[in-house]
Amino acid sequence: MAVVKTLAYADIFDYPLTLTEINKYLIGFSLKGKKTHRSLITNIKKIPQIKESDGYYFFSGREKIVRERKRKLIESRKKMRIARRIARLLFYLPTIKMIAVTGNLALYNADISDDIDFLIVTQSNRIWLTRFLCVVLLKLLGVNRTPNTPTVSDKICLNMFIDENNLTLPRTEQDLYSAHEIIQAKPILEKAGYKNILQRSNPWVKKFLPNALVIPSESRYTSGEVEGSPRLYRGNLTSVFFNFLEYCANKFQLFYMRSRRTTEVIRDGFLRFHPHDARKRILKSYKNNLNKYRFL
Repeated sequence: MAVVKTLAYADIFDYPLTLTEINKYLIGFSLKGKKTHRSLITNIKKIPQIKESDGYYFFSGREKIVRERKRKLIESRKKMRIARRIARLLFYLPTIKMIAVTGNLALYNADISDDIDFLIVTQSNRIWLTRFLCVVLLKLLGVNRTPNTPTVSDKICLNMFIDENNLTLPRTEQDLYSAHEIIQAKPILEKAGYKNILQRSNPWVKKFLPNALVIPSESRYTSGEVEGSPRLYRGNLTSVFFNFLEYCANKFQLFYMRSRRTTEVIRDGFLRFHPHDARKRILKSYKNNLNKYRFL
């Protein structure tokens, strides 16, 4: 049952869902028309494991997560104000095309002790230079989150960098976890032409969350073909100079990380530096929840 699967995933994060959210995040089942919508409500009422309170749906015995979601909403609003303030400063860097928050904060489900995860889309061939400058700025501001940061509350974790020509996730990462991350990412600032760029570039998400995509998969927009996207003229002396800076930033950061590498993912045009890769843990918890509620 798609509704049980959907709630089983949200339950991992202590996150009860409204009916609208169930519709949006419904796993593997496409809703079409009001009739199907009404049928969904009827089916929910027939499932004894599912309860409702204040418009939120959750599994029996998990009533407390409704209170938790309301409490975290207040904390998340505070963190979002911090995120917007820092993002405005970083956005002065001309190589940044979009800044979005991800993780719990993107759902307004962050706790007081949580950090703030940023996903940054960069100009093509400027990903390492952009990361270097972002780290320097955050260190100067005293808000850079590192694996050794003792207190991470309200610190900025530069979780992921993607350049504009590598926005489509590789097949090895096209799963339910990544589909949620793409759909839930909340842009704070973006250049013209970059609205919904992640969803436009990852139509495979529809396989897992068929009701969540706001851009049709047949859209003419593809990664690297965004309106307003700058073109790199390699013969230009300025571009040659910045290509050299990109090369230096790449070599310096890779050398610095050499003895510190853990779960980081580093590919052409794609960097993920979260201290703990949650993918395996989340998908395992999801499977356990399905077994628990006997809907595997």
